[in-house]
Amino acid sequence: MLQIDGLTLRIAGRTLIDDASAFLAEGGKVGFVGRNGAGKSTLMLAIIDEAGRPGSAIKISARARIVHVAQEIAASS
Repeated sequence: MLQIDGLTLRIAGRTLIDDASAFLAEGGKVGFVGRNGAGKSTLMLAIIDEAGRPGSAIKISARARIVHVAQEIAASS
């Protein structure tokens, strides 16, 4: 289960997400789509970083599994 209540995300003074709420039930799957700069990666990082913190707008069940692919990979020599 993933629950988002009243989430606002800003980068460099630009509001990407304003007072958003969402709910994903146990067993559900979701993907993010949108144009470049829309905030998809920022939202994903917020979910990963903020879930479970006291007072966070993002709540996630202990059994939930978040899978993501890094936007960039480290350079190899």
